[in-house]
Amino acid sequence: MRASKLVRFIIVSVVIGSAFYILLFMLAYRGSLEVFINSFRGGNGLFIIASFAARVTVLTIHGLAWWVLMRVFKKLSLGKVLKVTYTSVFTEFLIPLGGITEIVKVALVTKLKLLNTADTLASLFAHRIVLSLSILTTTFIALIVINAPLILYIVLLAPATLLTLGNIIGFVVPSSKRIELFINKIIARFGFNISGFSTKYSSSMRSLSSNPVSLILSFIVELLERFINATFGYFIALSIGIKISLLKSLLAFDSLYVIMWLLPLVTPGGLGIYETIQTTLLSFLGIEINQAATASIISRLIYLSVGYGLFALSLTSLGIGFKSLIKSISRSSIEE
Repeated sequence: MRASKLVRFIIVSVVIGSAFYILLFMLAYRGSLEVFINSFRGGNGLFIIASFAARVTVLTIHGLAWWVLMRVFKKLSLGKVLKVTYTSVFTEFLIPLGGITEIVKVALVTKLKLLNTADTLASLFAHRIVLSLSILTTTFIALIVINAPLILYIVLLAPATLLTLGNIIGFVVPSSKRIELFINKIIARFGFNISGFSTKYSSSMRSLSSNPVSLILSFIVELLERFINATFGYFIALSIGIKISLLKSLLAFDSLYVIMWLLPLVTPGGLGIYETIQTTLLSFLGIEINQAATASIISRLIYLSVGYGLFALSLTSLGIGFKSLIKSISRSSIEE
């Protein structure tokens, strides 16, 4: 994508996101700043600090789960893998394109020569399977325990199931020789060739599949991520005086992601869209709509501030400039 087209796309995305925020303000606060301010009463601001710590922990555990799988291929620095994770997660707020997080991970891992492309992709797909399976598991348990209505099973469990199945298919597809030949016929017109990649990827896939200990350990780590994400939402709720159980917090601040991942990314990081959906879900779980919207906005502000801080520190530590990152992303997206 050319720079001019990317800029236009970002502008349109920001406009769409702003429209959702305006809609949220009118519906949740009835267009009143007083209602917005009152939604903060009755809480304890100290829990905001705890929320920041929880968000950093979530991103760190997320990277740790991926690192466990990457170590199947060779010993790697946990620090570097975490920096790649911090950088990639925030990039979706800068470049609103579907799959940008994975593209950045491949670009940085190969640029830093941590793993080859086949091993990187295999570890990424395996991590996505483990991640979606952990969400499916915890969502199912939470829905049963809180005796949720059928609509929540449909809204949350169905997407989690589809996401898990999609990730399993994605893990297997690159090993297909037929698909490789088909893609080669298309990209050959542009001077590219991926002959032999399916063979390399098949080897990487077998290495991971034959290592159940790493898969199980990564799954356990991802379950911990689910719990910390629920705790993150719980702290935000306490900061503005909302009473919510940890299981309901898990549904609203963690399980919700499966809906976002299945939707096309039309705004930076799903800005505006995420808040609207989350506010609706929190309201459905019994939270007043104005407080639900405030909790969602606070969580987004923490996402952005923590994400940008870790993004900037990671790029600086890795010695990579933003322009260099963009060039790496461009090369990686073309190769994929």
